[in-house]
Amino acid sequence: MQQSFRAILLLAMISFALPKLQKKVEIPFNYEEAGKASYYSDALEGNLTASGEVFSQNELTAAHRTLPLGTKVLVFRPKTGQSVWVTINDRGPYVNSRIIDLSKKAAEALGMVHKGVGQVVIKAYLEPVQP
Repeated sequence: MQQSFRAILLLAMISFALPKLQKKVEIPFNYEEAGKASYYSDALEGNLTASGEVFSQNELTAAHRTLPLGTKVLVFRPKTGQSVWVTINDRGPYVNSRIIDLSKKAAEALGMVHKGVGQVVIKAYLEPVQP
């Protein structure tokens, strides 16, 4: 009986302490773009990307026209409130009305596989270029 009371007391103390221990990290985004996102065709599975990696629909990757390869990008879908982090590893999209092409896994995380295209906001932190 006393052991269970101690366990409950310990759990209560931990549950009150956890919110204080969790620290919100603010990311100093310095790049933002809004527009339409689409996702890669399954036919591109296994092709080489601009970064030299083999493309896989099962990875959280994306193509962007200008962001440096290797950039981590937060893709947010305002309509649903869903977001996903992707790594830029390719160039594109090649449809002018779109700002980013996503892997199928990333599109699934945003709930846009059925429609194929969705409005997004993308954010990134770009390192300052040293002269």
